[in-house]
Amino acid sequence: MQSFRAITFIVFLALTLAIQGFTVAGCLPDARGGSVVLATTTSLYDSGILDEILDAFEREYKFRVKPIPTGSGEALRLGIMGEADVLITHAPSEEERFMKRGYGYSRTPFLKTEYILVGPPLDPATVRKASSLSEALSRIGKAGFLFASRGDKSGTHIFEMALWKKAGINPVRKGWYLETGQGMAETLLIANEKGAYCLTDYSTYVSSPHLEALSIVLKPEPKEECIYSAIVVDASRIGKRLGNFRVAKLFARFLSSQKCKELIMRFKVDGKIPYRPI
Repeated sequence: MQSFRAITFIVFLALTLAIQGFTVAGCLPDARGGSVVLATTTSLYDSGILDEILDAFEREYKFRVKPIPTGSGEALRLGIMGEADVLITHAPSEEERFMKRGYGYSRTPFLKTEYILVGPPLDPATVRKASSLSEALSRIGKAGFLFASRGDKSGTHIFEMALWKKAGINPVRKGWYLETGQGMAETLLIANEKGAYCLTDYSTYVSSPHLEALSIVLKPEPKEECIYSAIVVDASRIGKRLGNFRVAKLFARFLSSQKCKELIMRFKVDGKIPYRPI
């Protein structure tokens, strides 16, 4: 009888563990605590909109998304290394190279803001008179006014360097050119402290407090758009995390859904709408 009871208990325990394992496997993408890793540009993270997007996704689908805020260049590197399942970046030329090399399964633009130039309210370089961002940087560089750059191969930094090239100026290692190596919010704080000009996305600027020494000095027309794309890393290319690959595709689809578009349109910072859905 005792032997029968022992066998019955073992069978019951095995069935229980099997059911629990099936339940966990059905709800979570893998054994790493059920987290899909998202390498994302810092601007979405700093503005607060990413928290709202992730909360909405997790409520609806019961999957967790773990964000790693970093620059677009580093986010793409993490994708290549297989350290992230899905990416949000805003560096179109680098994204296209990433896709051509076969690291991306899909790339979907889903949200945009715009680039602006901020600087001292008195605008000593008279960039308000410029007709474009490249002309504004030309005025700053030729006069040698202090300019704060992220200098971190982020999407904003890549765009900034393209503008310097268009202006015919190489600012690197110039005395007036300050490379912070920091995210956008931190770079804006340094520009504010130093009284420097700075290229930024509009969303981070309006989301950043304590920038009393900075004003928008150029918001060009037509608008210089900063477009964010969701990239699903191709699991077959890196050979792992197939469970996460399925959830990463689900998350990318959610970013383009009507529900997410409405969330983006409702999101405000101090009464301002920093983003628009695509």
